[in-house]
Amino acid sequence: MFDLQVEGADLIADKLQQVKDKLDLLGKETMPEQLVVWQTEDMNRKYPNIQKPDEKTAFTLIWPRSRLSGQRERTRGQRARAFSLRNLVIPRPRVVTPAGSTRPILREVLFGTLCLRMRTLLQVTMEWPKNIK
Repeated sequence: MFDLQVEGADLIADKLQQVKDKLDLLGKETMPEQLVVWQTEDMNRKYPNIQKPDEKTAFTLIWPRSRLSGQRERTRGQRARAFSLRNLVIPRPRVVTPAGSTRPILREVLFGTLCLRMRTLLQVTMEWPKNIK
């Protein structure tokens, strides 16, 4: 029969365990922290908005304007109609608003800086462990 012996298998197992630990830390802490830094520095958000549905997922929501801009306009229009006799007596025809912009919500420059940050983070984090004794 065959007999197979591998010397240094415990060193390889230690290296793989280190890589696994780095990946766990990357998904749980390092990438969400980097996402917050990207929002504060590059997007100039005063209050970064990050959501974590589970321990290895983090995302942010980006609005074309303010989150409350559409809501404020609706309430402002409702109040104006409620207190104006002119609107109650003579109904005005509805004005059709033009279609929204076809421009992307997240500018290409900001997306590029996010990709660059995450790429450098992965390069630093995923280096193969060199010195194991």
